[in-house]
Parts: sequence; C-alpha cells; structure tokens
Amino acid sequence: QQHARAMEEGGELKESFRECRDACERIEAGTQASANGGKRDQANEERKRIAGKVMRCMQMVESLGILSANESKEDILTEHLQFLLLQYFLGVCYANMGDPDPGSRLENVQNAILSFRRFAAACLDKDLLESDIAKRVESMVESDSVYSKPRTVAREEKIAQYKRQKEIKQKMEGLESSSSVDEEEARELALLHINSSVLNALQHQNSLCQEVEILKFAKDRPEGAESTESINRRREEQAKQFHALKGTATALQAERQRLADGVFRPSHILPTMTVEEFGMLELERMKEAEASKSRHAQGEAACSSEHGDSSDDDDAVKKFADDSFRQFFAKISFGSSPSDIFRFFFGLQAREWDDFKDENPRGWGNSKLRPCA
Repeated sequence: QQHARAMEEGGELKESFRECRDACERIEAGTQASANGGKRDQANEERKRIAGKVMRCMQMVESLGILSANESKEDILTEHLQFLLLQYFLGVCYANMGDPDPGSRLENVQNAILSFRRFAAACLDKDLLESDIAKRVESMVESDSVYSKPRTVAREEKIAQYKRQKEIKQKMEGLESSSSVDEEEARELALLHINSSVLNALQHQNSLCQEVEILKFAKDRPEGAESTESINRRREEQAKQFHALKGTATALQAERQRLADGVFRPSHILPTMTVEEFGMLELERMKEAEASKSRHAQGEAACSSEHGDSSDDDDAVKKFADDSFRQFFAKISFGSSPSDIFRFFFGLQAREWDDFKDENPRGWGNSKLRPCA
C-alpha cells in the first residue's frame, strides 16, 4: 500500500509541478491576468492558488524523500533536479502578489526574498552553480534578514550577468529544440535551468530589497500623512509642470538668441544675391525672351506660307486700326477732357452701327420666325 501510495503521489507531483512551472513562466512573461484595475483581485487570487499548489508539491517532495539536505550534485538524479525550482516558483508567486495595503505587500515581499534566498542557498550547498554565479550567491545569502539593504551592483557586473544569462538561454533553447536528448544532455539542460533561475533570483532580490525600504516607510508613516499613491501622483504632476516650464524656457532662450543675433542687422531687407548673380539671371531671361520671339516669328512665317490669302485681311485690319487712331488723334488734342474722349468713342461706335445696318438691311438672312419672308 505504501508503494502504491508513493507511486500515486509521484504521478500527482509531476503533474502539479508542470502546472506550477507553466504558471510561473506566464507570470514572469507578463501574460497572466493583469494586476491593475478591476482584475487585480482576480490575479492575486490566482497567484495565491499557485503558491498553495507549489507548497503542496514541496510537501510531497519531502514526504517522498526525493531530495535530501546532505546530497551533492552527483547524488541527485537528473529527473529530480527540477524539483529544486519549487522554492524559486514560490518566490515568483509572492513577488507578483500586488496589494494596495503596504503592510500586506511588505509581508509578500519578505516571503519572496526568503524563498529566493533559500533556493539560491540550496543550489549553492549542492554545488549546482557555475563559479561566477556561486560568488554572487555567497554575497546574497550572507544575511538572513529581509531588511538588509540592497546590494550595489557594478555596471560591469551587470553586463557580465546579462551576457551570461543570454548565453544560458540560447543554450537551453538549442537543447530543448533537439528531437532526441540523452541522459547527459537532459542533465545539462536541468543544470542550465537552475543557473538561469538563480540569476533571475539575484535580480529579484535586489529590487525587492529596495521595495522593502519604501514599504517600511509607507507602513510606519503617521496616520493622516500623505499616501504613497498621492505622493506619486503629486510627483507626476510636478514632473509634467517641470517639462512644461522647460519647454517655455527653451522657447524664450531661442527668442532671446534670435533677438541677439538681429541687434546689428540693418533695418532694410538684405539682398539675397550679388550684382553678378542678378546680371547672370537677367542675361538668361533676355536669352529666353529672344528665343521665344524667334520661335514666334518662325511660326508666323510658316502660317503665312500656308495661308497666303490671309495677308489681305491683315492689311485691312491694320488699315482700319490706322484710320481709327488717325481719327482719334485728329479729334482729340493733348489736354482734352475725359468727356471729349468718351463722346468720341461713343460717336465712333454709333457710326459703326449705322454702317452695319446699311450693309445689312432689315429682313436679310435666315429668320426662324418668318422663314418664308
């Protein structure tokens, strides 16, 4: 019966572990339900449920004796290495439980820090970590207090940690994409997963320690003091005002510079080109005018050659214009009044109308009203 019970718990453990692993991966990727707005309570309940399932898996691991405190890396079976990640999964759940109450949030952050430290310490004790990662973990687990100040990480160390984590992920993706994985490759993949999770725990640890300091201040503030949300809101408003004033100051500085640049400028509009440039433009304009006049003359000559009878009409038009102007200058002397000029033109129009009626008597032409007249 004990063997059957162990087999049953082993199957349940594997199934629950896969569910916890997938859920924590979704939480870290940010694809789970959002913790903002109306869905915050729903997301918190889901994470609490996952944390409870993780703790249930940890109890089964302990009851089945899968992992022992005095085991080393060589003593742990490959298929059992993954259960070391349960403590990390628990830290992920606690770290992502959002709560508007500073006291409740502080408790969740403390639990997350402890879970990450226990996970890193267990991996360090069993010699599962790379040498560089092990050195960082040693400084992480030096203090058991969750109120320890965040560790200052040098820029070079951050860059090296980021590069190593990227290399580990690429190697994991290569092994996971392989169609057939032997025992050695499966063990290497499990160790890579553990080292990658420890690097994530180091990052979470530092940010959570900073959050602890903020939450302690928010929790211990006197009653009636300004809340953290209102402080953040006020800071955002101040930042917006600062950016607006900064833009105004920039515009004023630009205007001031423009006025300073124009102090010694003349009052008239400065020329946009030199005399030589203007002369070149006029020369080009004259050349274009001459070419246009030449083309026009050639076109008239061609039309005259094609329509030779049009010369008589042109002569008649010129003669009429000359006679009209001659009559005008004969009648109008220099210094005549505008009324004399108007009378001359009106009389000229009346004479033209009389000449037209004499040349075209009434009734001539095709009349639609009297077609037979």
